[in-house]
Amino acid sequence: MKIDDFTAPVFNPMIGELKPRGYILSHLSSVHACLDRLGIGVPVAWLYGVTGYAFMLNIPKGVNCAGPTLWDWRSIKDRMPFLGADLSQFVYAQKSDKDFTAQKQKGITFTKEMFSEGVPLYGCEFGFPEFYTVQKADDTGFTYAWMGLLDMQAFTVERSWDEFGTLDVGVLFVSAVKRAAEKPDDMKAISAALSFAVAVGHAEAGFLDGADVGLRGYDRWITSLTDGSLKEGVWCHPHGTTHNAANWWECRSHAGEFLVQCAGKVGDDLGKRFLRAAEHYRDVAHALARVRAWFPWGMSDDLPSLELVEKTTKELKRARESESRGLALLDEVQRKI
Repeated sequence: MKIDDFTAPVFNPMIGELKPRGYILSHLSSVHACLDRLGIGVPVAWLYGVTGYAFMLNIPKGVNCAGPTLWDWRSIKDRMPFLGADLSQFVYAQKSDKDFTAQKQKGITFTKEMFSEGVPLYGCEFGFPEFYTVQKADDTGFTYAWMGLLDMQAFTVERSWDEFGTLDVGVLFVSAVKRAAEKPDDMKAISAALSFAVAVGHAEAGFLDGADVGLRGYDRWITSLTDGSLKEGVWCHPHGTTHNAANWWECRSHAGEFLVQCAGKVGDDLGKRFLRAAEHYRDVAHALARVRAWFPWGMSDDLPSLELVEKTTKELKRARESESRGLALLDEVQRKI
């Protein structure tokens, strides 16, 4: 599967037909669709880079499928103004919260009001599917659209308000997507993206409420292939190994192009460093593409063979080394911007 397969927008003039773009990473698939609705033109690589997803990696023990979502993904709102968008208005709660009933009512009211005003909305229902775009909201419930990953077809689901935030792992989230008050600033966007990339790359365990992120994530991934944790739950292998490989490959596949775009916006000296860093991140993407090919959707739930473990470990180590070199360059550039 080529990354070009995920670049075409899905745009409809009526908000009731708002559909996610066709990305593996359902979060940005939904956010980008909302940006389309607002007429905010953002290149795909620029979106992945500025939000930080191009540089994110979060691997729980056993390569659990929660890797792409088990961290503070709401924090992308801090960098969205650099793209011309405002994601600061949202409702988030967990079913286990003491005030969940009140938060749920707040979420229902928020969704209905924002939808009636024509504001693009996205939310999530963790387990499966993940992030979605809101197509309809009324007194009885809401309808959302999510993208099936196997055939990249959009599906719609109707939910009653009773079900809102209570299914799967019990997360309630809905966010409005609006235009930012100020115009985007590319240099501020680049600086924020690099700060995030470097912080993630060298972070300690638990950074942004994640598991093992950045370079530590590669180590956890490698360890999980042989420590028995791949069979600790139904959401590890094969679902988790497959899901993480696909998502993190897609993220890194945009990192190199983002850095090339950055190079075109700065002076020659910094531009050369960006281009060198881009090459390292392309190497990361190539390594993860191989891992993804070896862990396809629908693979056997048998534990990976010794041969598969060995060659996967080799590619993950290759990716880690290339990313480490890329991070060193990004750290240098960050200090000079």
